[in-house]
Amino acid sequence: MNGIDRSAFRCALAFFTIALIPVGLRANGDAAIAFVSGQADDSIHIALRAGIVECYSDNEFQGTEQLSVFTRMPDDPDAVPVIGELLKEGKALRFEPMFPFQTGLAYFVLYENARSGKSYYTFSIEELSRAPIASVREVYPSADVLPENLLKFYIHFTHPMSVGDSYRHIRLLDERGQRLSLPFLELGEELWDSEGKRLTLLFDPGRIKSGLRPRLEEGGVLEAGKSYALEISQEWLDAQGQPLVSTHRKRFSVGPPDTTSPDVENWKTRIPNSITRDVFRIEFPESLD
Repeated sequence: MNGIDRSAFRCALAFFTIALIPVGLRANGDAAIAFVSGQADDSIHIALRAGIVECYSDNEFQGTEQLSVFTRMPDDPDAVPVIGELLKEGKALRFEPMFPFQTGLAYFVLYENARSGKSYYTFSIEELSRAPIASVREVYPSADVLPENLLKFYIHFTHPMSVGDSYRHIRLLDERGQRLSLPFLELGEELWDSEGKRLTLLFDPGRIKSGLRPRLEEGGVLEAGKSYALEISQEWLDAQGQPLVSTHRKRFSVGPPDTTSPDVENWKTRIPNSITRDVFRIEFPESLD
């Protein structure tokens, strides 16, 4: 415990219901955040291991204990809970975040126990000295010619990315290299997959669908016969706080709008022979979402 006598520490906790212990941790490391004891025979160990907050007890948990993580002190009215899953297993509680903890942010752990009340701890992830490794793996649709009424892109990354500031790093450029103003629907809750490696990027539907006021007043985002580039900035940080390897650009031209609904009668099926391991194939006349 960093040279602090444990018995003295237990005595101190007898007078304080809140323990706030700032400790810097290295990402994906195996170091303790803090040690706390509600009673002499009920010690609690809290640790950060491989990106998961773990809580161990000398005794079996009773089922009423809670472990939560916030980006501010939990009693702060602006406190934002970290989304994740709490698992209880014997003498351990495990909080696994939906997205990896980010460098440069302070996190607050709230442990609640019916016997000892509430305790708070804080930790942060140190910057790792390493070369950038994350890059854009693919952007879908991958075709070079896209319809004028395209609704969305899917951006796939090789590694989990930082979230919450995505739109600042994405630009749509016209043929002159000029940035288009607000072509995308910027949502407060960005549309990421569970791994933080795929972002769904929606065009503003009001400027895509015909007859709507935004399209009538501002025009469509894409125009048939013109070319564009979707640019993803190298300055975008991954989940470990490192920038992308390089800026990624997807260049494409725009064709007429696609207004024909998919028709299953135009799909071709190839049914395998019975008692074989041949695959069942469906061939589409065009790319599908």
